[in-house]
Amino acid sequence: MGEQNYLNNDEFIRELELSHEKGEPTENLHIMFFELAKNIARKYNYAKLPYSDDLIMEGYMKCIKVFRSFNMEKTNPFAYFTSVIENRMRDYIKKENKQKDLIIKSLNEYKEEMKQEYGIDVNLNDGWEK
Repeated sequence: MGEQNYLNNDEFIRELELSHEKGEPTENLHIMFFELAKNIARKYNYAKLPYSDDLIMEGYMKCIKVFRSFNMEKTNPFAYFTSVIENRMRDYIKKENKQKDLIIKSLNEYKEEMKQEYGIDVNLNDGWEK
């Protein structure tokens, strides 16, 4: 793969073929999937998210999981695995946002309960206020 920061499609195809023959991803294919996931995360500014490393790993692991089902005769490997990674990252972000929304809702319900039952205003940034 060399010192380049992009994937060479011919090398990518070669590593996929070797991996299919072996029945498991080669070391170079692992590196290629990881680099592709990192580049996609950078492309969409996911690096600014607090869980950007998780996004990269999720995209990488999804590639490892699905590489056997990839049909090189039907699809461009770069386009296919880019799509796999992008979709996995979007799904992960949706899940994170849903969890964040649940936490915010729960905290707001807690604040309201404290105010109604005990007359205490809860400021979650600065502590407790009366």
